[in-house]
Amino acid sequence: MAVARDDSVIRGSLIATLILLVLSLALNFFLYRWGDQQSEAEAQKSQSLTNANSEIATLSGQLDTLKKMLGVEPMSDAEFEALATSDSGDADIDAIGQRFVKDIGALGPNLDPANRNYPAIPEFMINSLRDRNVQNTQLNDERKRIDEQAKQDVTIAEKAAADAKANTKKMEDTLNERIAEFDKAREAMKLKNAEIADSLTNLERQLTQARQQAQQEIASLRQDITAKNQLIDVQKRRINELQQTQFEVAQGEVTSVLNKLIQINLGSADSLRRGVVFSVIDADATRVTDAEPKAKIEVIAIRSDHLSICRVIEAPALSDPIIPGDKIYSPFWAPGRTVKIALAGEIDIDNDGRGDTETLRGMIMAAGGQVVDELDSEVRFLVVGETPEVEDGEDPQARQRVSNLGAIRSEARELGVTEIPVWKLMNYIQAISDARTTPLGSAVRGDDFPPEAPAGTNRRLPSDVSEIFRN
Repeated sequence: MAVARDDSVIRGSLIATLILLVLSLALNFFLYRWGDQQSEAEAQKSQSLTNANSEIATLSGQLDTLKKMLGVEPMSDAEFEALATSDSGDADIDAIGQRFVKDIGALGPNLDPANRNYPAIPEFMINSLRDRNVQNTQLNDERKRIDEQAKQDVTIAEKAAADAKANTKKMEDTLNERIAEFDKAREAMKLKNAEIADSLTNLERQLTQARQQAQQEIASLRQDITAKNQLIDVQKRRINELQQTQFEVAQGEVTSVLNKLIQINLGSADSLRRGVVFSVIDADATRVTDAEPKAKIEVIAIRSDHLSICRVIEAPALSDPIIPGDKIYSPFWAPGRTVKIALAGEIDIDNDGRGDTETLRGMIMAAGGQVVDELDSEVRFLVVGETPEVEDGEDPQARQRVSNLGAIRSEARELGVTEIPVWKLMNYIQAISDARTTPLGSAVRGDDFPPEAPAGTNRRLPSDVSEIFRN
């Protein structure tokens, strides 16, 4: 009975233990299940919190950008440049940023970063508009001043044109008076030459009579004959001086001036050719061979019977420019004939002690002249070298050369041939040589390379010629 009771107790304990074990397992299962569910819920809450924080940060950045656009805070250059290419994931915000960059960029690159926001745009536009208005006002004032200055310049130009016209008329009247005076003087000179010729005839007749008387009274009147011969020599020298016609006149005149192109009143009817070099002399000069040339010009084009175009090869001084009415003169040109030149004496161009007669002869021929050995009425110039000084007891041949030179000069005066020194002739030859030479390198001259006129243009000088030269 006791054994049966113990088995029941054991059996009951086992059953109770089993029940407790089953309950414990069930309780553990339910606790594990509940813990797993709570863990998943906490993970979801943590992810939601992370996403919320990220969204808050994005919204905070967008809010800061919008504040900077509205001027609440300043925007740096890097932030401004990043807006043009930003990709925040919000299309609206990106569009607003790109539009902001475009609007601010339209205000120009000189905009102050502190004013790089929407509220500053109206003030910037107002200031810009005010600056533009000030500039427009200044431009209007400047335009009015220029208009007034232009009117004053036109008035001055019109007055200058009227003065120039009056001066031209005055110069034409003066020219007519000078021509009349010249004609009168020429007639007087002809009468004087006739009187001198009659006087010379009378003197020759008296000389013949005196010689006849001298032949009859050689012994008693020799001294008287010598005195009369001396008187005759004096009279001859005076006659030669009176007959001398060293009166070179100007060959033409300047009719118009345009920059460095000069128009003269000589042309094809005067047998003028291209390349002739003239000296420009003041209109008031009387003796052209002694006058100081103010400039030199070269003929470059023949336009009509009495009209040619020249270029300036030796510019005048600023205080004495070339003006219409100035005379022109060239020793190497005469209408329709070749200029003849005679040489006399020892000619030394470069002062080296050796004669340069043949060299000068070649220069004259190259300039268009002709060198002759004998004097006649067609010779224009006698070029005389240095006259050597002969002392007592010197070589008779040197004395003879001096005597021959004196005879040649006397003959030139009788024929009316103009005598000029070597240096003056070399000045004309040098001017022609310079005109026909175009230097290069460091000596280049801008006048030798004038600009070419555009196709279809005609830049000719005026062709009006005074009626005096047309007739």
